[in-house]
Amino acid sequence: MNRLHKPHEIMCYAAIVAAVPLLAKFVEVASGSELPPTIWHITWLICGISLVVVCSCLVYIFVAIPLEAVLKRTKKSKVPSERQQKEVEDDKEPEAMITSVNEVDSQSKEHGQQLDERHQIFQPYVAVDEDDRPTAPVLDILDSLFKEIKAKKDVGIALYCVRDLKWLASYPTYNDMVAVFGTDIVGSKSNYSTYMALVRQTTDDYSNATSEFLTDVRAMKPKLRRIEEGMR
Repeated sequence: MNRLHKPHEIMCYAAIVAAVPLLAKFVEVASGSELPPTIWHITWLICGISLVVVCSCLVYIFVAIPLEAVLKRTKKSKVPSERQQKEVEDDKEPEAMITSVNEVDSQSKEHGQQLDERHQIFQPYVAVDEDDRPTAPVLDILDSLFKEIKAKKDVGIALYCVRDLKWLASYPTYNDMVAVFGTDIVGSKSNYSTYMALVRQTTDDYSNATSEFLTDVRAMKPKLRRIEEGMR
């Protein structure tokens, strides 16, 4: 209310001051003599300034104040809208987090089930005596090793080394190898039969091993040991 009263008061005072020429004329009439030109110049200057002030007050009262009121109402209506939008976003964030967590849990469970299935398939071939087993699961060691090797025959070399280290009790069948490691690692059935033929012959009789085969075995065993130590 004070802001509204102030321009009105200023306008009233300015309007009164603007009436100075009338007062000067009244003085002339009452005294019967004319006022000097200098006084009239000052009087009209004061009147002009007062009229400018009156016009400024009118503009402020009829334009600036209503516009300011409209802007305030707009701002007040905008604040609750932004608050409601923020509340909606805040409500959505926990839902999105829950959905994300559920997806991660679902993927983890699915991955865990796949690992469990692979371990279940491979477990019958693992050495029964726990003293002979490595500190890490044999399947996990082979998984890491097979990421490094490229030739299919190296799969047979790896199986021979694992069996020779007494980590395996027997060699897996082709179907089980494919179920656990996939055809990209194991190769075709004829592939598997070919490179496993020498492996089985060497297992049965060490004298069947070729010099190349033994060289590959000597190079493969340290890799297996290194992987096992890294998993401890």
